[in-house]
Amino acid sequence: MMCALRNAPVVGILAASVISLFAATALAQVAPSHTEYASYKGLHAAAAKGDIAAFNGLAADKSQLNAQDSYGRTPLMAAAYARRSIMSKIWPGRC
Repeated sequence: MMCALRNAPVVGILAASVISLFAATALAQVAPSHTEYASYKGLHAAAAKGDIAAFNGLAADKSQLNAQDSYGRTPLMAAAYARRSIMSKIWPGRC
């Protein structure tokens, strides 16, 4: 009994760490709000609007293709949440 009580803090910390890991991963599953859509810049904005010309111009900087917003959403996720299926058609050639 004493051994179990002595290890309780370690088990609690481990459990909290696992829960927080899953919680952080789940944040990206939330659709952007209207305010977030309005605040998007660059690839996120072009993807969310379905603006292919702007997207193509900005996508020349390949380092931004997997940029994430504060919830971990990439430009492709922003397009998907905005129901911009056209973005998924041009994305494969970018990677």
